[in-house]
Parts: sequence; structure tokens; C-alpha cells
Amino acid sequence: MNDLNNMKHTNVIDNYAVKELKIYVDQLFKKYKNNRKAADLKEEILSNLEAKWMDYINQGMSEKEALLKVKNSITSIDGLVEDNKLFYASRFKLARLQLILMYLIIAWILTTPVMIFHRYSLLNTLLILAVIITGICYIIKNKQLKNNDIISSQPIESYQKWKKAIWLLWGIFFLVNILLITGINFASNIWFLRPIKIAGPYQLAMLAIQYYIPFITILIPIAVSHIYRILIKHKAGDYDED
Repeated sequence: MNDLNNMKHTNVIDNYAVKELKIYVDQLFKKYKNNRKAADLKEEILSNLEAKWMDYINQGMSEKEALLKVKNSITSIDGLVEDNKLFYASRFKLARLQLILMYLIIAWILTTPVMIFHRYSLLNTLLILAVIITGICYIIKNKQLKNNDIISSQPIESYQKWKKAIWLLWGIFFLVNILLITGINFASNIWFLRPIKIAGPYQLAMLAIQYYIPFITILIPIAVSHIYRILIKHKAGDYDED
């Protein structure tokens, strides 16, 4: 008899939570047109919030506390109906931090050979410091990450535009640097049609490094493109196994 009463009580709580969440989601969509796309998105958000509420209850939270936390996980859908998609924010940020750490390590490794030249040792030192700081941040964020992630919106089209813009800016930066390096080292030879002379292996190495350093910066647009792929991977609903 007690089990039956408990089941009835649980059903009442579940129905109350579903009703509250539905009202809350309806409020989020209040200023948007009620078309098919909005209706599908509303259903997806409601389903995600209901699942999160149940997870919080299973963790031992009270019904009101769970409802409040679920509502706080998504407080606005501005731009979401038009261009944005839902993403697991914490998972995406952690993966992005991991990616940044990986590319910083690669950059540090690539600049290690130039440490034999004192003028470039500062760059390598700054990179290893960046690796250490980013690594510490990643460890802290990884410990803070919970299974129940905050759902937020991210503008896909904006990321695509940023990706293209970064590649364009890098291309301009790289071209300008190569022209400047070439001009500084060989402008007079080219202008007066004199043969280019390199006085020994040391000068050759220094010249090669001047061209090598700007090329390493290609890691920046590559990382931005990689972040875009990570963003797509962390769309809400793509996986719920964590």
C-alpha cells in the first residue's frame, strides 16, 4: 500500500515538473513565431530539460532545487530559433581548452630547435609557460565538469565567418612577413642586380629561421578550424551517454 502511495506521489511530482518546465519553455519562445522549426526546437529543449531534471532528482536533489537548476541551465534563446543550435557548453569549452593545449605543445616543440639562437629563446619560454598555465586550467575544468551539462546556443554561421576571416588574416600576415624578411635581407641585391651571397652556415641558419617562425603561426587558423569541428561534435542530442 505504501509503495502504491509512493508511486502516486512520484507521478504527481513528475507531472508537476513537466508542467513547470513546459510553462518555462513556452515563456522562452513567447516572442518568436510559432512555426514548425520553433515547435521542433521547443520540443527538443523541453525533452533535454526533463531528462536533466530526472538526473538531478536521481542525484538526491529536491524537486524545487532540481527545477531551479534546470531553468538556470538555459535562460535565453536569443538568435537560437534563426541561426543557432543547442550545444553542451561545458563539454565544448573543455574540448576547446584541450585543443588549445595540444596546439600550444606543438608550437613549443616546433620552436625548441631555434633556442640555440638566443634571440628566439624568449618565444620558446613564453610558449612553455602558456602550456603549463593552459594545462592547469584544463585539469581544473576537467574536475569541475559534470555529466549534467549546461545547454546553450552557439552561432554556427558566426563561427564559419570567423574561420574564413582568420585564414584570410593569417594569409595577409604571412605574405607581409615573407615580403618584409625578403626585403630586409635581399632588397639591395635585387635592386642593384647583385648576386645573393650567404656567408657560411650560421647566416644560412639565421635566414632559414626568419622564414620558419612566421610559418609556425599557421597553427592559429588550423586550430580555429579544428574548434569549429569540435563545436559541431558537441551539439545537444548527438550523444547522451555521459
